[in-house]
Amino acid sequence: MAGLAPMLEEQGIELSEAGGGGIAGVNEALARAAAQHRISVLSPVGARRTGALVALRRFAEALAGGDQEAARGVLGEVEAEPKGDAPAIAHVIGTGASVLDDWFTDAALTDALAVAPIAGWGGKPARSVARDLVGLARRGRAFGSLEALRRRRSGPVILEGVALGVAAAAAARASSAGAPIEAVLAASLVDDADVEAALARAAAQAGAGGQSFVRGKTPPRPRPVRAPAVPVEDPLAAEFEAWLAAQDEIAAPSVGDELAMLGKMRELGGLRGIDLGQPGAVAPFAELLREATAADTGELEQNALATLRDYAGFRSGRGDDAEAWEGARVTAEHALRRGAGTAALRRVLAAADAVDPGARGAALAELRIITGVGGMLDWIGRSKEVTEQGEIRAEDHPRIAELLGAAADGGTGAEADAVRAASPVRAWWTALSYAGIVETAAARARRGRHAVEWSAAQTPPLELAEQIVAIFVAETIAAPLVVGGPGGRARTTAAISQLLRIVGAEAGTAPGEELAGADGAGALSDELANLAAAGLLVDVEAAERSPATVVPEGLRGAVARGLLLSMELLTADASRD
Repeated sequence: MAGLAPMLEEQGIELSEAGGGGIAGVNEALARAAAQHRISVLSPVGARRTGALVALRRFAEALAGGDQEAARGVLGEVEAEPKGDAPAIAHVIGTGASVLDDWFTDAALTDALAVAPIAGWGGKPARSVARDLVGLARRGRAFGSLEALRRRRSGPVILEGVALGVAAAAAARASSAGAPIEAVLAASLVDDADVEAALARAAAQAGAGGQSFVRGKTPPRPRPVRAPAVPVEDPLAAEFEAWLAAQDEIAAPSVGDELAMLGKMRELGGLRGIDLGQPGAVAPFAELLREATAADTGELEQNALATLRDYAGFRSGRGDDAEAWEGARVTAEHALRRGAGTAALRRVLAAADAVDPGARGAALAELRIITGVGGMLDWIGRSKEVTEQGEIRAEDHPRIAELLGAAADGGTGAEADAVRAASPVRAWWTALSYAGIVETAAARARRGRHAVEWSAAQTPPLELAEQIVAIFVAETIAAPLVVGGPGGRARTTAAISQLLRIVGAEAGTAPGEELAGADGAGALSDELANLAAAGLLVDVEAAERSPATVVPEGLRGAVARGLLLSMELLTADASRD
């Protein structure tokens, strides 16, 4: 309160006098002041910023050197609250997100950062956060997304995600420049003199009885980075070549192409300490492929996995620990089939980028979740009361449902709460919050940072509108996870499978039965029925069957992105168990 009081005074609110406008005025001013305070916490200056940069640098160096425990220790030393000049978790998060925005929007670094695979360190939620932040940073929006991200993830998970993102970008820059990662970090993040000064301050503070981000009395030097493993030529290459030549069908168009692919894979694995000569390396290498080819259409990942499956089959048939290599072959096969759905989505996204923006805008302009935004802003006015959790109150649910053209439930009790939690109204509200059209704080809803931009435009801003659609799709499909209870995850999985079939068929390649299963066909699930009611799925006449359910062409990119988001939500939910 001592920190917020001066900010409130700037807005005409004296805490000692309770201010004018009653409690509503105090709440509104407090919410604005709290938002300003969060921005200031995420934007440290002076010694705290330097300390945050040092923490990010030490983490990146430790991870590049293969010392995962040291990397974990670096982040474990960051306190939840600031102590002296040492940075807190929020300081490191804000600083790291700003670094990502600066690097990825620098035209001189575009080629170096074209691919920045996230290291297989930490939990899936942290890696998911890292991938999201890197994607947002390419548009300069990593820092701006932190407030929305905070509603879903805990501080430590976001901290790990930011650190992983910075480490991935630093490693990509070092690889492109052919330079040690320490040199890249010293030149672009924080130089050695700043490192020594920050470590010395932290050590002095620790010696004085305070807490710091460096434990111990002697300031340690950053750990030396081990040289990457040098890929070794496969001693079985000649035998593998002969085996491929004897097969009726192989992954590549020719034996030479497949041998070349295996060589590149061994090189990539060697740089990340993964020896493809061992059966246990198949699973981590498949994860590495998924992250390294995230910006690709999926063809490269599929080709590499198919080659890996062939090689594992060769090793199993040769008798080299046959049981382990057969398990590796099955792992590669499953990764190959799982990747079919993602590959189809990538092809949809690649095709969607070629669709005329005017056509995309016209398709978006027909959706109630887009045309209703103006009515939502009018309803909010200066501010509107919401629940403590930032959700629409039960008594206001019918009004918002009317704007959306959806069924409403304004009743009370646990059953009514569950219905509202799974409703399109909640999915829409969440989408508008994440897109910055609305924001909530102190049990009040207000116009968000992009509300003025939206209201001033003659037509809905294309990027914002597609973001709203993508998040609406993800939240609708993941509604059973939000509600919880038995069968929630199975329902979300079935909805994802069914929508994968629809989108995959449009991309020319639907995922296999192991992805979609029997739930992929037939009547739409409740979740997809809500998408259809919102205009995101329509029935058309088809030669094979009549009618066929499709996504309108102008909406396919946004729907595919929403489907990818729903997969991330499902993965994050499973990781908590």
